Parts: sequence; structure tokens; C-alpha cells
Amino acid sequence: MKNINKKLYCTLLAFILVISVASCSSGGNGTTRKEAVRREQVTEDAAYAAGDTGTGNYSLTNEAIEAEEWDEGELISYDDEPGEDLDIPAGNMLIRTVSITMNTESFDSVAEQIRTSVTEYGGYFENMIISGTGTENDYKSGTFVIRVPADNLDALTASLDGSGTVVSASESTEDVTLDYVDIESHLSALRTEQDSLMALLEEADDIETIVQLEGYLTDIRYEIEYYESQARTINNLVQYATLTINLQEVVKEEEPVEIEEIRDETLKTKMSKEFNDSMKNVKEGAKDLMVDFAGALPYMTVRLFVMAILALIGVSAFKIIKKRKAKKLAAATPAKPSSDKS
Repeated sequence: MKNINKKLYCTLLAFILVISVASCSSGGNGTTRKEAVRREQVTEDAAYAAGDTGTGNYSLTNEAIEAEEWDEGELISYDDEPGEDLDIPAGNMLIRTVSITMNTESFDSVAEQIRTSVTEYGGYFENMIISGTGTENDYKSGTFVIRVPADNLDALTASLDGSGTVVSASESTEDVTLDYVDIESHLSALRTEQDSLMALLEEADDIETIVQLEGYLTDIRYEIEYYESQARTINNLVQYATLTINLQEVVKEEEPVEIEEIRDETLKTKMSKEFNDSMKNVKEGAKDLMVDFAGALPYMTVRLFVMAILALIGVSAFKIIKKRKAKKLAAATPAKPSSDKS
């Protein structure tokens, strides 16, 4: 019974080793030599833990596999090409990215048109930033990052024609078909290896082997989740194109005046224009003066009040000093004696 268990472990572990080598070769540049060496070591450790350490060496060499006389056809078919059952897309997987910079005199209406078109064609705003108040020297600007189904990208951009003046536009396309196939190849090999380890775990009957196999399964599940996340990201980028619109509000430029029109102006027209401009400046100056006066009036009132108080104090002090001087002068001057007339 013990020999049968050993044969079973060696058979399953040999299969894991073969799958590991196939995984390394099918992964191409995506699987490094370091990862292949780690998988070989995992298999050898599991074999050592499953056997009786006192009866011999269970590292899986070619001679050991042949000595067990197990049927290769029952475990793996070498007629199947690597990646034959993978979910390979029928056409190229393309990631499309479009960027447009526009100027407009009607920022709000164009922004509303963008929102309407995005909803109409099944897209959504991944990011949207609008700044500015729309007043002089603070014109509005906005950046719209839009995700739209790739099949509707051209229709969406066409719906925005004429909404503004296009300053610049760019489009890029990235083919990620090979990357996606490589990821699916990794996933296929990892899932096969996971199934093999699960089968080996069911046959394990000692704690040490179970703990080691569960550790290896945890590593493989982590790698599967990583590659599945990459596959989902690529699928999302392929199915939904990215459109970035930079919208800038501008002021309508005044039409240039022809030289002939300037020459045709009469002296009376020029004088009238200059007079009107002067009166306009006078009115504006008077308004500014009144505003400044109204703003300064409280300060002027306080200052006049303080100055009046200081003036009263000064006058009172002057009168007091003058009276004191008069008294001193009167006291210092002797009175003239009166002469008796005989």
C-alpha cells in the first residue's frame, strides 16, 4: 500500500513538472527563467514531503519517471499544441485614443452639446474639470475625459463637428492582441497547474505535505488573479475608447477697419467723435470722483470733528494763558500815586 501511494505521488508530481515546463515555454517573454526554476523547486519539495525521507530520493529525474512505468497518455496528451484551447480574439485588439483641442465663443452651449452626445452614444465621463467665471480676463476652460464604446467613437466625434474651432487633434491606436494572447496562455498553464495541485492535495495524508501544497496553491492563485486583472483591463480599454476634449472660451474678435473707411471720415465726424469721447471720459471721471468722495466722507467727517475739538482746546488754552499773562503784568506794574491839589 505504501508503494502504491508513492507511485501515485510520483505520477502526479511528474505531471506537475511537465506542466511547469510547458508553462515556461508557452509564456514566452512574459515568464522569466526565475519563475521556471521556482516551479521546479516547488515540485521537488512536494515530492520530498510526500515520500518517506528514510527510504530514498524522490526528485523527479527522467530515469525515476521511466522506472515507475506510468502511462503518459492518461495524464497529458502531447498531440495538443500549447494555447490551442485559449480564448484568442478573432480580430486584432486595438486600443484607440483621441484628443481634440477646441476654441469656442459659446462655452456653455458647447459643453452641454458634449454632455448630450456622450449620453446619446452610450459613453460616460471618466473625468471632467471646468474652471473660470466667463468674465473678462477669466474665461472658461474645460477638460473632458470621455469613455465611449469603440464602435461609437467616430460617430461621437462627428457629432461635435462645427461646435467650435478645432486647434489641434490627434489619434493613436495600440495593438494589444499579442499581449492578451500571452496573458491567456499564462492563465491556461496556471489553471492546469492549480488543478494538478488540488488533486495532489486530496491524496495527501500528512500535515507537512498539506501545508506545503496549500502554500503553493496560494502562490498560484495570486498569479491567476494578477493575470485575470490584466486581461480585464485590456478588455475594458479595447471595448471603450478614450476621447479627451480640451475646450477653451475665446472672445469674438472685432472686424478690422479698412483704410479707405478711415480716409472717408470728415473733419466734423472726427471732431464729434473726439468731443463725445472727451465727454465720456469726463462723465467717467466725475463718477469716479463721486465714488471716491463718498468712500472718503466718513474719514473726512472724523478728521474734521477731531480737528474742531483740537481747535477749541487750542483757543481755550490760548485765552487762559493770555489772562494769566495779563494778571502777572498787572501785578508787576506799581500803581501811580495820586497828587493832592492845594
